[in-house]
Amino acid sequence: MMTISSLREALQSPDSHFRTLKDIKCISEIRRSTLFAECEIECEDGRYMLYAPLSSLSLRRAEKFIPTKRHTAVEFVPELKILRDEICYEDALGTLRRSDILLEPLRRGLPFAEEWATAASDAEYAATLLGSVSALHKALQEADLSHNNLKVENLLIDDHNRLYPIRWYYATNLSGGDDEALESMKSALEEFSQQQIVRDVEYAAYGATTTFEGHITVGQMSEGLVAVEDSEGWGFVDSNNRFVIRPQYLWVNDFSEGRAEVETSEGMGLINKQGEYIIPPQYDIVEYNPHKGESMVCIDGKWSVFDYFGQQLCPFGDVEPVI
Repeated sequence: MMTISSLREALQSPDSHFRTLKDIKCISEIRRSTLFAECEIECEDGRYMLYAPLSSLSLRRAEKFIPTKRHTAVEFVPELKILRDEICYEDALGTLRRSDILLEPLRRGLPFAEEWATAASDAEYAATLLGSVSALHKALQEADLSHNNLKVENLLIDDHNRLYPIRWYYATNLSGGDDEALESMKSALEEFSQQQIVRDVEYAAYGATTTFEGHITVGQMSEGLVAVEDSEGWGFVDSNNRFVIRPQYLWVNDFSEGRAEVETSEGMGLINKQGEYIIPPQYDIVEYNPHKGESMVCIDGKWSVFDYFGQQLCPFGDVEPVI
């Protein structure tokens, strides 16, 4: 499968690496989620999120959701498109490969995370955003759709305070999958609307951005820690830009409920805020669910469930994948 390095190389010379997207321009840094490498691109017909699959399982949900979307007329759901064999790249052994990609059209709008940070200190604006989140919740229920990955980082907001989710690759044709996340947002906004004091813990929990110097890439504050990339790899610093977990990983996710997914050259794992492994880095996929306190773990195409403390709850192959 593709890597972030092979995607970066392809984007630097799209004319020789892309089958149809010859004129694209990357306008953001390349980031990684559990299953995709992603970036924002521009081409003649607009702006898109480009998702390159990092696993044979990455596109499974999108492939099921795309036909469903064609039979709905929901204005805030984008027309996802899979371009087959779109990128040409070399694997680690120098063999020429091709990869599918997923394209998601982007609307014009501001990142909701930035507006969320403003709302934390502006009670009136918090009340306005509470209405925006409630409207989105209602719209998803009426459309009988679930985004399944809703958080402030995955939302845009337009000039009329309407919210538009992005990163639809986990979506399904059944409402309810976003209820817990949206109710959590609404509860926090209700609290913001009743106070004027900015609370750092709320900034951390919902993704207020902080700038730290001296790093190649800086993530967002989450639970008091910020993911940063240095020449040695990814690690975590505190609010004073001091390393709490030294840079050593190929990729990390933000902390949530005291846990963060990480990737090493040996595989994916799960760590706590002291950098100790809860799940050792030896698996193909580790997908942590902070709401349940459990992780879906895959190796050789077989899945198991691990609890919050890293204990395996069932043999590999006894559960179906959740992606």
